[in-house]
Amino acid sequence: MGITVKDPTADIIKSFNELMFRAAVAGTNTTNLTSLIDHGLSAVQTPKANQTSIENVYHSDVREYSYLLERVSQCLTVVLAG
Repeated sequence: MGITVKDPTADIIKSFNELMFRAAVAGTNTTNLTSLIDHGLSAVQTPKANQTSIENVYHSDVREYSYLLERVSQCLTVVLAG
């Protein structure tokens, strides 16, 4: 008759998860948190960020379209007259 033991890994991980959750809940209290951090550090953090974006801006000149329209009408006139 031998002794069988279950693998304790799942129980250990579950206990660690509970421990981390309880530590996070306890850490939300800033008075508790400030007593845990080193002297000179702050529990309040203000991250700074910059955002740069590149935008394509297209400029069209009406004179270009009028030139194109004139050339197309000339071509059509030549084709229809021929």
